[in-house]
Amino acid sequence: MKVIGSDFGTTNSILSFYNESTQSIEAWKMGGSDGENYIPSCLTLEEDEIFIGSEARSMLKNQHKHTYSNFKILLHETDKKKLANHNYTDKTPKEITKLYIKTLIDTYKKEQNVNEIDSIVITVPEIWLNDDMLGRKAINEIAKELKLPLLQLISEPVAAGAYFLNNYKNKEQSSFDGHLLVFDYGGGTLDITLLQAFNEKIKPLERTGKGNDKKLLGKAGVVYDETVVLQLYKQTFNEELTKNTPEYYELLIDFEREKITQKKKIDTNIARFQKNPALNSEIFTLRCDKGKISVKPSNLVEVFEVLLKKDILESLKEIESYFTIYGINAENPEKFRIVMVGGFSNFYLSKSNVYDFFKSYTDSDRRFETHFTQEDTTLAISKGAALIANKFVKLDETYPMTIGLVLNKITSCGELEEIKDVVFQKGDKVATHSITYNDKKVQNAGKITLFIDNGKTNYKIKIDKNVDEIFPSYTQIANKWNIGFSIDANSFFYLHIKDESGKEIKTEIGNIIEQYKDCLIIEGSK
Repeated sequence: MKVIGSDFGTTNSILSFYNESTQSIEAWKMGGSDGENYIPSCLTLEEDEIFIGSEARSMLKNQHKHTYSNFKILLHETDKKKLANHNYTDKTPKEITKLYIKTLIDTYKKEQNVNEIDSIVITVPEIWLNDDMLGRKAINEIAKELKLPLLQLISEPVAAGAYFLNNYKNKEQSSFDGHLLVFDYGGGTLDITLLQAFNEKIKPLERTGKGNDKKLLGKAGVVYDETVVLQLYKQTFNEELTKNTPEYYELLIDFEREKITQKKKIDTNIARFQKNPALNSEIFTLRCDKGKISVKPSNLVEVFEVLLKKDILESLKEIESYFTIYGINAENPEKFRIVMVGGFSNFYLSKSNVYDFFKSYTDSDRRFETHFTQEDTTLAISKGAALIANKFVKLDETYPMTIGLVLNKITSCGELEEIKDVVFQKGDKVATHSITYNDKKVQNAGKITLFIDNGKTNYKIKIDKNVDEIFPSYTQIANKWNIGFSIDANSFFYLHIKDESGKEIKTEIGNIIEQYKDCLIIEGSK
């Protein structure tokens, strides 16, 4: 059975599969046994050829006109100026994403000597559930357009949790039953997710983090690297470094490489600097046409603290606020583990902030024991997706948000009162993917008001139009309508409107949100 799990990342992408001969989940190496697990999410168009991965990334240094990167984090960006600043003038990030995924899958099939893939699980950021699902929607549309046998879209932290369960069972010879806090820090997003594990199943409970930013390119590793390079250049040469130039990309790629290869040296020097700021010696150097750029601990620490530290601490505090609700003892390693995944979670400052938050000052803290190697922190999401795709780990699906209708009721005093009628309750088990109808019919076409609570914000969508205006296909208006909701395997919600004759219209909630965004009423943030 040819089933794969995919981690489509902002910086790198990884495909994993179940190797029947070794009976283990393995990450595919593009280019053969000496190839790369981490395939840079970069694409170059050159006449009739398409290049992806390291080959495409190397062309950034030559300012190849048709080389594209960071398309995942820009997937649903609409600001034309921001897109142009990242070379998206003649192509959209969605078009490039589609080409990249197609080329990646085609290359996998060719090198693995596979004619067709039976099914694929694609992972997406958990935080996208709170971004009107536009990113998830774009990936889902791409999968359909490419005719991929999409088994399911699942959140990256959920996949990482699945990989933890598998590793734990292999090492401990027993199942882990308890709670997992997954700290997923990659190139574009910060995802902090609270999961419950029991009977080898994963159940998402709460989520928070940081995703898109109006000005910056995400809120994680990519924007950190960019900011460090730009500031270092200005401090060294007293002038601005222009983006989208060969010099810019060369310095950026060299900095990313040094950050990985010099990891131990960076860790040691930052730790010393934080204890004694006078210890600020050079860690490594970058070189460009104008000369040498010295990289010191202060450069790395200052950018992190200004740009990202607040996001991490606020998100950790938010997720910690749920511990009491779920009865979590965060001091008990038998029932609580912290799983750090994503390339940027390996960075010293990312890791140390999480350790400090949980008052952990030693590597022997069993709450952080995942049986992961350093490589596993970057492969865990893809391998976890492959485990789920092959049904080695099961998901306990829950509603990611509360959704329902606002109904008007005349009180005994003759006053109009709004009543929230919950159809799906956040956190409840998804019992079925069939339609759940509201048990009250909407009179005279209704003027529908939806309400949504995603755990962070309550808001209403007041559609101040009659049903026949929303859905012009209805030419004959009945007096009564049934309003229903459904959710599919990829956590997309749908609104169903059915008249007394049984005729029904189905519309994705995300489309309604986009169409009636001017009618949104924010009721309060949590």
